[in-house]
Amino acid sequence: MIFDKLANVITRRYKLIIAIWIVALLIAIPAILNVSNAVTYSTDLTAGQDNESLRVSKIIEENFQNSVANSSLIIVMQSNNMTDAQSRDFVLELQQRLDASRDIVHLLLF
Repeated sequence: MIFDKLANVITRRYKLIIAIWIVALLIAIPAILNVSNAVTYSTDLTAGQDNESLRVSKIIEENFQNSVANSSLIIVMQSNNMTDAQSRDFVLELQQRLDASRDIVHLLLF
């Protein structure tokens, strides 16, 4: 019932409806042009300095001269003593798990 009335109004006054849409679009143009001024995309504002990914990014920048591709996997381990037996065993076990993984196609270990 309500759709019949709506359809009758649209078919009778289609020129008026088209004119209203054109006016609405003309009014919206300034807002559309200023969208980039109102919206900012900055991840630095939301991430604190203690964010783990930012700390690792800084370590990567300091220790690798070349840029690292996004598809690369870099594992950063920190310890007071990375030369002890426990750290060595952890690295060897991690290496064995990565070697056994079928998800990693190209694996280079340094």
